[in-house]
Amino acid sequence: MSEPTTLLEAIRYFQNPDVCQDFMVTLRWPDGVVRCPTCGRDDVRYISTRRLWECKDKHAKRQFSVKVGTIFEDSPIGLDKWLAAIWMIANAKNGVSSYEIHRSIGVTQKTAWFMLHRIRLAMQSESFDKMNGIIEVDESFVGGAARFMHKERVARIKGKARGPIGKTAVFGLLERHGPDGHSRVRTKVVSRTRRGDLLPEVRKNVESGSEVYSDAYRSYILLREEYAHQVIDHAESYVRGKVHTNGIENFWSLLKRAIDNSLVKIEIHNIRDWARGKHQQVDDRPFGGGPGMVLRPEPVVECVEAVQTQAEPAGHVVYLTPQGRKFDQTIAEELAGRRRLLLLCGRYEGIDQRAIDILRPDELSIGDFILGGGEVAAMVVIDAVVRLVPGVLGDEESNRQDSFSGEPPLLEFPQYTRPREYRGLEVPEVLLTGNHPEIAAWREQQKLKRTRERRSDLLHPPHNP
Repeated sequence: MSEPTTLLEAIRYFQNPDVCQDFMVTLRWPDGVVRCPTCGRDDVRYISTRRLWECKDKHAKRQFSVKVGTIFEDSPIGLDKWLAAIWMIANAKNGVSSYEIHRSIGVTQKTAWFMLHRIRLAMQSESFDKMNGIIEVDESFVGGAARFMHKERVARIKGKARGPIGKTAVFGLLERHGPDGHSRVRTKVVSRTRRGDLLPEVRKNVESGSEVYSDAYRSYILLREEYAHQVIDHAESYVRGKVHTNGIENFWSLLKRAIDNSLVKIEIHNIRDWARGKHQQVDDRPFGGGPGMVLRPEPVVECVEAVQTQAEPAGHVVYLTPQGRKFDQTIAEELAGRRRLLLLCGRYEGIDQRAIDILRPDELSIGDFILGGGEVAAMVVIDAVVRLVPGVLGDEESNRQDSFSGEPPLLEFPQYTRPREYRGLEVPEVLLTGNHPEIAAWREQQKLKRTRERRSDLLHPPHNP
């Protein structure tokens, strides 16, 4: 029978234990040579009566099945159930629930839930194999500095402890020189870094008997019961022969550097966090009557002032309002040159005028139309500004060729790609010549022509006395 294309075919296909085993052997050992997962020896003996192999070397766990070292290893569930469940998950566009697996392959819902979690984990890491060989383990804490946190969060953690308080604990495992010759890393966010949190993650991801290296953190003490565990005490040294955790430490360093060196950092602050009273009200009816509600001045002003104190410089405050000057490419370039921007989003009928008088923001409008709030306008400004930050775009030339760039600001020239001919329309011949001066001249002509036809106002801007 060929490989199954329906669930019924999959269940029939995998109901034979020999078919399941042959299928797994093909996946694990594509060259057809079965190797001992403990020592790697390939002249193993097959015990057909038990569907096991036996290594000729005398060591622990000489006998092994095709399940050893996989997510199936410590499960009493047969491969016929496991492989049918994997087929279901891999072929379901919208995913499957534990109840669906429970009904389809005849296991309890709790068992199906357990199977789903293991299969999804293996699919996330693109491997059903556990790590083996030499494994480095370490924990780290990822998170922002206190000076960037909201004042209420700082108050909650202040004085409790130092170091990781307020950050996220992450556990990492690095397998040195994996099956493809490259080291691979798996990480997991954990609630704590105690023994009961870290050891289950090691057991879940690392094959028993592997060499595991860690630092002298006490949570790793019991690893010696199941693994060839060696410790490198960083108070004494960082390397002892091949025993070190430099690989996983380098991974943490690269990860944190990538976070710290982000070209752009965007944070959202909720004005309601600065509201007063039991119900944290941020708006009220307008004096003098009229429809709608107006944002009160206290939460707006206090929110902006608090955010300004969280980092240096205080930042350029921009208020998105239909009454502001019209946002364009020139303003986007101006804002891109500033180190920090604070975008204040209006709501309802707007913000109390006293807040505007105190904060004196740069008032901007993205067009002569009304939105439900300033959030969408803020997203427009962010997108236009961020792409102008050096290093964000892969090719800096893109910014210089975009519409509205240059002096005078012209629309962009028409663009073409493959195929050369589509429904009788062909790519202009000049673009196929490879003559770059001619192509540049043609593009300039097209920019000017298109601007005259569509936006002649860009060529003759109104005079501002």
